[in-house]
Amino acid sequence: MPFFAAALLIAATGADVRCSRARLESFISEFKSARDAMVAQPSQSYERLNDIDQRLEGCIQTEADRELRFKLVLFSTGIHAYIGAAEAGAGNVSRGKATTDAAVERAKALVRENRSRPNDLKLANELIVQLDRPLRLIRKAQKHKSPR
Repeated sequence: MPFFAAALLIAATGADVRCSRARLESFISEFKSARDAMVAQPSQSYERLNDIDQRLEGCIQTEADRELRFKLVLFSTGIHAYIGAAEAGAGNVSRGKATTDAAVERAKALVRENRSRPNDLKLANELIVQLDRPLRLIRKAQKHKSPR
């Protein structure tokens, strides 16, 4: 399980939030399914990840707890990196790379913004490490891109 997904579940335990623990668990399950199908079905994964992201964005906007909202933002940032990888896998390599690169930059900004919060800084740094997989998928798509 990606660290940001695990952190999200831990933060949601016992919390009184509009996005219930069951809903957050559903996001994680859907994310893992879309991620795991990405190589074989990148277009479907792209659509599924965008759907998750849209619903997750609603949770971020309505969440009052700063700690949980931060973890939702981490999860969303990770999803954006995978959205880019899925798009690249579906054939739109440059646009997918741009999406993933933007997610990496957002993760780096989260690291900078949270230097004074050790726990949040640790999670943001772990996100940077987790983004290696979508970056590898982008590199693989670039190698297999047919010349035009």
